[in-house]
Amino acid sequence: MIKLLPQFKKKIQINILYQMLISLLISFVGSVGVNNMLIIAAAKISERFDWPSLLYIFPYVLTPIFIVIFTLIFLFFTRKIVRDLITLEQGLQIISEGNLNYRVPVNRQDELGRVASNINHMTEQLKQQIAKERELEQSRWT
Repeated sequence: MIKLLPQFKKKIQINILYQMLISLLISFVGSVGVNNMLIIAAAKISERFDWPSLLYIFPYVLTPIFIVIFTLIFLFFTRKIVRDLITLEQGLQIISEGNLNYRVPVNRQDELGRVASNINHMTEQLKQQIAKERELEQSRWT
């Protein structure tokens, strides 16, 4: 198992936490904005068509709408980091199955990009080490 240096691990945690908090904040602000527009629209519709019961029912409809909008916005803003983590995981799986010619795409310039670069470097080193061992084994038999 590969152990990360404590400061490197902390940087990754802080970077991911920061990105998630920004996504949460944007999701919350966006959801509140949409909900405020829906409240105003419901009030105008209720007033225009003389449906006072709409204002009594609307809060029960508004909460699920808020949750759905919040979730969709959050997923939209976090999809890139999740996609990059999935790419890293799939790349490690391919390499662990013995395909030392595979290289993990380096799509970022942050800590996750450095992880991808380190995986590629480690794979190259392992490939070279195996080639040297095979060469030594061949030289023993000749």
